Amino acid sequence: MWGKKNEDEFFWQGNNAVVARRRPGQEPLGHHRARLGRRTFVKGWVVAFGFWSLVSITLALIDSLTSTASWVLSLWAIMLMGSFFVAVLVGTPLALLVEYVLRPVARQWIHVLVFGVSFCAFGIAIAFLVSPGTLGGFHLALGGIVGAAAGIGRFSIRHDDPIFDAVTTPNLDPKN
Repeated sequence: MWGKKNEDEFFWQGNNAVVARRRPGQEPLGHHRARLGRRTFVKGWVVAFGFWSLVSITLALIDSLTSTASWVLSLWAIMLMGSFFVAVLVGTPLALLVEYVLRPVARQWIHVLVFGVSFCAFGIAIAFLVSPGTLGGFHLALGGIVGAAAGIGRFSIRHDDPIFDAVTTPNLDPKN
């Protein structure tokens, strides 16, 4: 029934021309690969963590200026060290997973949006796990800051690495 002969009818070298005629003005599905290099990934991570650090120190300064009995500024460095380890041990694998899932997507704004939304949801979930008894506004604010940091980090590297075309670029295999 479906043997090697029938498979060859659908897979041949000039298949893109047929797909282009059937779907005019649209790219063939699954041919583009957005792959981030190591340097690019580290740059995006540093920008995201830098944004997180700036927002957290700003909020600590605001709290210290509005309340005379606040200890937030005193504990900011400890919080930053803890968030660094969370970003390395949890945020980096999540970013690699999201980047892997988004490889077939060529539009970079979709990458930025998905990074922001996924990290926002992840930040809200972690906040509920760490402090289940606090108000929901804290969880939403924390998730929003984490999502914004991830989105800004991904936005900063949107043009650093090229989008590879699987048809014209022969060595997309990560084993090579």
